[in-house]
Amino acid sequence: MPYLTAWEALCDLPLIDAGEGAEELVHSGNYYNLYQRERRGCRSPGMIFNHRAIKHCDRVQARYAQIPEGGDNQLLPVELRTKKRNVWKLNREKPSRTVTCNHRTDILHPILPRGTTVREAARLQSFDDDYRFFGNLTRKAKWLTQDDQVGNAVAPLLARALALHIKSVLAQEELKVQAELVKQTCNHNSNI
Repeated sequence: MPYLTAWEALCDLPLIDAGEGAEELVHSGNYYNLYQRERRGCRSPGMIFNHRAIKHCDRVQARYAQIPEGGDNQLLPVELRTKKRNVWKLNREKPSRTVTCNHRTDILHPILPRGTTVREAARLQSFDDDYRFFGNLTRKAKWLTQDDQVGNAVAPLLARALALHIKSVLAQEELKVQAELVKQTCNHNSNI
């Protein structure tokens, strides 16, 4: 099957700079493909939750701006590198990298010099826009952060595909059991 690119998943979400966004936004209503339309949800259609970008300092934003699209921070000039080795900028023409609990600092927006928002990471995971994540954005609390919830989740469309496959296998097994019972009943009746 053809894959969905990161940009096909994200391009209808409001473009927000570092430090911008909100826990609740109203969607423009424009979508550019079926995946985006289906991600509107049915709980609060038209609402976008958890679309708030982390406020990176100017130095970090400048470093992020120099990472080429689809590249990682190892492509930066040596003087701009840090000890962190797993910072990747999404490529608009390719599928997303795996969403992790550290997506705000590990997965960068393809055109803006910032990490992904909880909503962008959730959209890449196939959560509906009106599915709301609760909790803190930082690890200073004892509870799971919104990032943890998204990064540790099984993607809803993957869970659905697995459930449908298991359901079909169980239905086939049930048909086999029923056929065997019919066969045994017929054999028993013919022996009488």
